[in-house]
Amino acid sequence: MLFMAAAGQLLAQQPTYVYGRVVAEDGPPLQGAQLQVLPTGPRAETDPQGAFTLGPLAAGTYRVRVRRLGFQPDTVTLKVPGAEADFVIHLTAAPQTLDPVFSSALEQDLPRVMDRMREHLGATVFGPELMKQYPGIAIDGILATDSAVEPFTRLESWPRCHALVFLNGKQLPVVLHDHSIHPDMEIRSWVRMKDVAVIEVYQFARRSDILEPWIPRGAGTKCNPAILIWTKDFKQKPYKGN
Repeated sequence: MLFMAAAGQLLAQQPTYVYGRVVAEDGPPLQGAQLQVLPTGPRAETDPQGAFTLGPLAAGTYRVRVRRLGFQPDTVTLKVPGAEADFVIHLTAAPQTLDPVFSSALEQDLPRVMDRMREHLGATVFGPELMKQYPGIAIDGILATDSAVEPFTRLESWPRCHALVFLNGKQLPVVLHDHSIHPDMEIRSWVRMKDVAVIEVYQFARRSDILEPWIPRGAGTKCNPAILIWTKDFKQKPYKGN
């Protein structure tokens, strides 16, 4: 009996890895969800199947922060041992409030954007709603402030990284967040907020996930998030029309 008790204590003291998945409330797996044991413990990121491996962790109870672009962040409790296999975390999509007329227009004019939003491929924010929330603020300031996108475009800790900005499918020669530079390198020099229909942000998606052939290699990653801006007068072809 003493031997079995000692063996059990030894197993409890051995570092453990937790294997799990992050999924949306409506079921699809979520690639690119970021997990961290708080306050400064191990980190992990989910693969295309939403799977993650987190550890090593000693026996104990942990709080794990989970973030994913387009979803409300969450903090879950993890007990080790006990959660080593198929630990499923459900995230709730960030709430969207869309006027029915505006939503119908988007379905007609920007069908690929709406398809990506339904597939939870990134974060999507809408021009009219942003103008109500941030009256009188230019697009650069909104991108540096809005809680839906700012955590994923904040690059101060990565000095060689920068967001890649695209306006109606064309890359802009702009720099995000640095307002001491030449005005032509600010997004506001190229588009006014009142003309913006939709802004998409991708920080984890691979090229095949974004489904736009003009996105260059390296865009949509942690180091180089992709910001896609679409104006109210722009019309896309549906995917099968490409």
